[in-house]
Amino acid sequence: MQKELKKASFCIDIGTSSLKAALISECGFVFSSTVVRFSPIQIENPYEISNCWINSFFQAGKNLQISNYKIQGISVSGNGPTLTAVNENSTFTILWNKEFSNSNIHEISELSKNSKSIFLPRLLYLKNLFPKIYEDAKAILSGPEFFINFLTNTQVTILPEKRFLSAYWTKEDLSEFDIDYKLLPDFVPIGFNSGFLRKEILAKFQIDSTEKIPVFCGGPDFVTALIGTNTLSVGKICDRSGSSEGINLCSNKPIFAEGFRNLPSVISDLYNVSFLLKDTGTRFTQWKNTSKWKENSYEECIIDLLKSKENSGYKLIFEIAKEVKNAFEKIILEKQKNLSMPNETENQIVCTGGQAKNPHWMQFKSDVTNLELCVTNCPDAELMGNAIISNVGLQNYTSIQSAAQKMVTVTTKYFPKNSNL
Repeated sequence: MQKELKKASFCIDIGTSSLKAALISECGFVFSSTVVRFSPIQIENPYEISNCWINSFFQAGKNLQISNYKIQGISVSGNGPTLTAVNENSTFTILWNKEFSNSNIHEISELSKNSKSIFLPRLLYLKNLFPKIYEDAKAILSGPEFFINFLTNTQVTILPEKRFLSAYWTKEDLSEFDIDYKLLPDFVPIGFNSGFLRKEILAKFQIDSTEKIPVFCGGPDFVTALIGTNTLSVGKICDRSGSSEGINLCSNKPIFAEGFRNLPSVISDLYNVSFLLKDTGTRFTQWKNTSKWKENSYEECIIDLLKSKENSGYKLIFEIAKEVKNAFEKIILEKQKNLSMPNETENQIVCTGGQAKNPHWMQFKSDVTNLELCVTNCPDAELMGNAIISNVGLQNYTSIQSAAQKMVTVTTKYFPKNSNL
């Protein structure tokens, strides 16, 4: 008798330096997860970046041994506004954080400064700085959209929610700057079923060629992370950390205060109000890479620093934690002023990102901020967000909110223990 395979969604997030992937059940159980670091040589070559993504995808599938599972669906997210120009024989990718030094840059910035679009400047960079690439392009896709095209041969542009349109583009925007709108695929919503996984990929993973595995549009990693932490109802707070750190509050209205940014939520009548700390993660990584802990894990480094308060590294993490404390206080103050919420939910903050996997850092952060900090069953919240999107697409849940309520659970809580910091 053949053994029945465990059912899972194959969840993929394309980052700046790595591809993360996980197999997650309908109820939110993470069977396994993996991180595949990108080749530094490939990721520096705009002609090779998309190949690096593809190679990492296959390595992730191998690491997860996906042929041992019944894959119900796939969902893909990634950072933006990374853009990939696709022609018949090659691709050319401009990463979201790529900086250029060219006399045209000032001109491009001036042209697009009145636009709210985060994609328009990148499109102009491509058109003005790489005209041959632009002229030969058959389509221009973001990172996750390129990958969805690779998986299914379907070209789409994922719009998280209709209010995000100004952050993307309109035909009028494109016409004003003489950008061919035909290069940019039509908008589809998050969760759109882009088609089935190609047979060539099924074969590479040793999955029965008769399997029909739908591929769903996850979209921007920022949005999938908020879904994956269930920051989808008024008053919920999420701390998303990485190279930078964003404290995010789900609100029923915009909140206008110094240093705050208002964006639509993926939920149609809600907003995401955020306070951004631009370089907290980058500063610590730069310090670590020049220290004697360069080859140590982040967890080992933090353990040692907490025992050595005179070390410059300890002083840096204390400084960063104080900045985070200040950001938390600002968010909580604006929440109290603008939203009517029960006191018992007031100070609970869900954390996601690399820091959430480091218990020593999380405890230190809780001590310095004097707040309860929580970590969920999937600290890489983008992956859980993709699992939620996949399961809604599979009609296992009726909405993103109902799926998040069932699939996202707090598994660890950190309470302040040391008030002497």
